[in-house]
Amino acid sequence: MKNRFFVVLLAFVTLFSKTARAEAEFDAQGEAKFAYGYSHREKEYKKNQKNNIFPTDFWLSLSASEVFLQDYELSLFADFMGGTDKYLKDYNQGSWGEEVYLKLKSPYGQFDIGQINNVAYSQGVSAPAFGLLSANNSDIVDFIHNPNWIQRKKTTSFKTLNSTYINTDGDAPKISYISPEFFGTSLGVSYVPYAYSKSGLVNKHASYHNNGGLIFSAHGSYDLEYAEMEASLGYAEFFENDKEYSAGLSLYRKGFTLGASYRRTNENGKKNEERKNFKLPDFFDAYRNSEAYAIGLGYEIGPFKTAVTYFCSQAKKLDFKDKILQFSNEFQLNKNASFYGAIAHVNFSGEKNVATTNNKGYAFVIGTAIKF
Repeated sequence: MKNRFFVVLLAFVTLFSKTARAEAEFDAQGEAKFAYGYSHREKEYKKNQKNNIFPTDFWLSLSASEVFLQDYELSLFADFMGGTDKYLKDYNQGSWGEEVYLKLKSPYGQFDIGQINNVAYSQGVSAPAFGLLSANNSDIVDFIHNPNWIQRKKTTSFKTLNSTYINTDGDAPKISYISPEFFGTSLGVSYVPYAYSKSGLVNKHASYHNNGGLIFSAHGSYDLEYAEMEASLGYAEFFENDKEYSAGLSLYRKGFTLGASYRRTNENGKKNEERKNFKLPDFFDAYRNSEAYAIGLGYEIGPFKTAVTYFCSQAKKLDFKDKILQFSNEFQLNKNASFYGAIAHVNFSGEKNVATTNNKGYAFVIGTAIKF
């Protein structure tokens, strides 16, 4: 299934390369992030990891685009990303990843095919976050590890959700469509034939790992006179895996942004039988019956941005629970350089009285980003 999908994408790429004329526009851009973090964990968890962490992130995007028939634009993208000293190996190749995809913008909407996030993810609205630590899938776990989120070369286990955005399929190959805006609102749909990706939540040994899914979304931006509002809704059905629901809302006024989001999952299909497989950890897919929410307040003035966010996720009827409180800041020196600083407190709960399945403490993080 996955190989056939790439054959189709290759055919589109070949067609694009043959029809592109000399006036096609080419672009290259990238970003490198460097961080240092010191963690102070509760006494019983001090042996879980080292205190000083130096993670890095790298991103490079190459693209070619051409406008034809005046109102149509076809673009080919090849994005590459990687990192060092990262806790979650959640790029689609583990410690690094690639995303190759086509975009067609037209008066009838936008069509995408390739390694992309689904429409509910790309159109999602949540709490504001600036700098190194996002409100969703936070990199705070680089500095204080979360035993509920494991993504390694041979092990994938998400006992709780790591995001209020629908990210179960990660950047698995898919086809997406987003409609034009009607009264500030656009609708989207994604079809993923093969939902497993190392950048997602699915374990490759689960019985449903090679099943597909459908994802739907709605996004709107509205001027309320007293504030600017942005909202999103998402629904997904991953076949024999789960059904997912998400919602987000944010309000902006005079530099302040107040935002919140919520996600819920319900198991759909076979239940628990995969745990008989010795390759699968206990409760590796408890995310299939979970919920998560995020809320935050941010402020922007000139080159400075700051935000306080709170993220919480919990598996239903189980003890697995995550609490992340973050205070993150960003100062943009110029168009190519930014500096970051953040303080966070986390409480990751697993089995009671077992130090290796729990973690709790503070992290202090500084860093910089260079764009080119």
